[in-house]
Amino acid sequence: MPYCNQCGNELKGNEQFCGVCGAKRGQKPAEEPATVKQASASAMPPPATPVSVNQHPPQKSGGTGVWKMIVMAVLATGLIAVGVLYGIENNYLNKAKANIADLENNIAAMQTQLAAEQANAAALQAQLTATISDLNASRAEVAQLEVNLADSELRIINLETELEEANTELAQAYAEIDGLTASNTALSTELDSIKDPRHFDSLEELETWLENDDTDTNDAYSALTPQAKAYVLQVKALRDGYLLSACIDWDSNYIYSWNIAIIGKAIYSINAETDAINAGPSFYDEMPLHPLPLS
Repeated sequence: MPYCNQCGNELKGNEQFCGVCGAKRGQKPAEEPATVKQASASAMPPPATPVSVNQHPPQKSGGTGVWKMIVMAVLATGLIAVGVLYGIENNYLNKAKANIADLENNIAAMQTQLAAEQANAAALQAQLTATISDLNASRAEVAQLEVNLADSELRIINLETELEEANTELAQAYAEIDGLTASNTALSTELDSIKDPRHFDSLEELETWLENDDTDTNDAYSALTPQAKAYVLQVKALRDGYLLSACIDWDSNYIYSWNIAIIGKAIYSINAETDAINAGPSFYDEMPLHPLPLS
């Protein structure tokens, strides 16, 4: 087991300084100061056979012995004081050395911790740089996405406007189709009526149709001749599915015109200019309602 060379204290483990006196491990004992050696040398007794240089008359031995004792006491006291001071200073020095060793250990530990913190700070700085780079890239990506979103929203607005216009046009087209369908239905009905015209079923039906007809009142026909009006009345009756034939006769002075309606067996003449109806002769047999049926 190792021991301190200064005070003999047992050193434990890897202790480099004594915990009692603070001496460094393996340090040789400190030499005594020169003053102590000189004092020790001066305190040594005189030689056994003194050499007399000057011959003086002998003095009283009692006075000389007292002074020697006083000098020796003073020297001993000085040696003791120097030793005490030396011990105190040596103790302070050892403590200072121990404090220095502790401070060096603390400094070494702090330097290690500082290096670790510096490495951690460098890693954090690198991470921060990478994060900032990623953030800048993300911001650029977000900005591009915002531009794309704005373009998409604009396209959506345009498409919605176009869709609304298309729906409006579609509704108009449907309305036109409905109108054309209705017109086509009416034309089909009218065409069927024209394809399969019939005689008036009764005198009342003839009179009602003439009341609704405007051939005799429409100014567009006022300049027409009676013969032309007779044919207008015939065509208009045919468009409604009726047979109202225009008839022309003449003599040396005049050309006569009228329309003929056949109801059952009876024959009626109609003046196209006045809608006047005159009863004529009758057939022996009733005429068929549809002269030429489609089926």
